[in-house]
Parts: sequence; C-alpha cells; structure tokens
Amino acid sequence: MKVSVGSQPELKPWITLTPDVGFIQAGDQLRVSVTLKPTPDMGSRLDRHLVPDTQGVYEVPLQVTVPGQTLPVPFKLRFQPTTTDLYLNPSTLGFGRVPMLESAGAYLSITNPSLLPQTLSFGAKLPMGLQLDPNDGYGVVLPGETLQLLARYQPPILGLQYFRLHCRTLAGRMFQIKGKCEGLQLDVTLSHNIIKVGQSAWLVT
Repeated sequence: MKVSVGSQPELKPWITLTPDVGFIQAGDQLRVSVTLKPTPDMGSRLDRHLVPDTQGVYEVPLQVTVPGQTLPVPFKLRFQPTTTDLYLNPSTLGFGRVPMLESAGAYLSITNPSLLPQTLSFGAKLPMGLQLDPNDGYGVVLPGETLQLLARYQPPILGLQYFRLHCRTLAGRMFQIKGKCEGLQLDVTLSHNIIKVGQSAWLVT
C-alpha cells in the first residue's frame, strides 16, 4: 500500500517529513521522521496556528493520504519553540590595576531564558592568565536559571591588556565577552643595604 504524508505548503520552510511517500506491506508499519526548524519569522507567519491561552504553543495540521481512500487521515503536530539565547552580564570583565604575580577577580552571570537546558563551554584554552570557576566555565544552565562564574586574572605582562572570551553552546551559538586589565610592577627601593643598630640591653628598645 502506498502512503503519502504531507503538510500544508505554508509549513514547508519549517517542517520536513522524511519520507513523505512510503509503501507498507500488510501488517507492517511505516516510520516517518518529522524535523522542525523554527526561525524568528515563523511566529508571525503561523500565528493562526497558535493555541489560545498558551505560552507560544503551536498546533499545525498534517495528514496521511492513501490512493483509493476518499478521505485523508488527519493528525496534528504540537510544538513550542524557544530561544537559544543566553544573557551574559557584564559584557566586559574589568579587573582594574593588578600587581604582577597577584590576581584579581570578577563575577560573570549567565542567564538562560530558554525553556530548555543549555550546555555551555568557554573552550579548552582560556586566555593566558585567566581562570574560571567552577569547572573552567563548563556547565549546564537550566531554564530560567542564572549561573554565576568567578573569573580570576593574573596579568602575564605589564601595562594595559585586552582579551576576549567565547562562550559556546551545544545549540551552535557563540557569545563573546571582553576583558581588560592593567598589569603593574610595584618597585620597592631601600635607602640602605645594611641596617646597623647600636648596642642595647635586653628588653630595652
């Protein structure tokens, strides 16, 4: 038996059915893969399929047709698209003026506005002198959650220095954070190499 699975033409930019035509033997099954690729303009073009009193839930009609069968078999695809954004605050990590061989810290907050958990990473190699805690910046941010990281920076060179951090997610997104610091050399000079103290009795200063 030949079976066709189809959707309305307006749905083709976002919904793909694979295969859309198949053959079923008696007593057998046909598995169809439904791929959904939401885009920012989908909401305005599919607003008539928005389910009332829901937070962005869509319900679109699909159907199965069989040659020789008068009426197709309707069914619905229900989905709720969400963003893959992350909100990083602040946009620039400022560590101020830091003496060489010492370090300064700054907090970085990462908020997930999505309805899905998001896995993030700052890569295996951070800028020289920078450390992220916990877990070197690798982690999972739950929906609506804010993850706070502590960035520590020890300037590797003197003077003003600028660097960039790249936060990547499994959804293929990349977010950039800037950083700046000024490395200082605190020179200490002594007026004498030897300090001579005259004779004095015990317990007398």
